[in-house]
Parts: sequence; structure tokens; C-alpha cells
Amino acid sequence: MVHEQEFRLALLHDWKTSSPPMVIDFTRYDLKTEEPHNLQREWSLMNVLNQKGTRPQDKARRLREFTPDDQRRIYARYPKLQNWA
Repeated sequence: MVHEQEFRLALLHDWKTSSPPMVIDFTRYDLKTEEPHNLQREWSLMNVLNQKGTRPQDKARRLREFTPDDQRRIYARYPKLQNWA
């Protein structure tokens, strides 16, 4: 059985200080998307949080700062992350 990928998640963690991980990229693949209106050589899907940091909302944040729905989605796939929230 093949499972479709629900989202893309990238974390940044300082293992030396054991600080909680910061989410630097969270892209949900179930949200409506559209291609850019202007012609571009490269573009990427950006909806919740993008690691490129091109938008004001693209600042690293803790898992507990996401909506309850997004937290449920993430922890359902990666339950061990709840220990770091």
C-alpha cells in the first residue's frame, strides 16, 4: 500500500544544547495551490512555513506554536516529536 505524502516538515535542532527543535519548513500538500502568475525560472510550494524565508510569516517556530490541527497532523505521523513540543 502506498501512502501519499501529506506534508513536508523540516526541523532545526541544536544537539549541543538539547534545545527544542524549531520548525523551519512546513508545507501541507492538501491545501489548494496555484502556479505563480509571473513567469519565473524556479518556484516552490509555499503555504504554512517555508525555509526560504521570503515572506514575513516564514520565521522558525516551535511545534507548539502551530494550530491544533497541524500539530495533530504532525504528531500522527511523528509521535516522538510530542516529547519536544
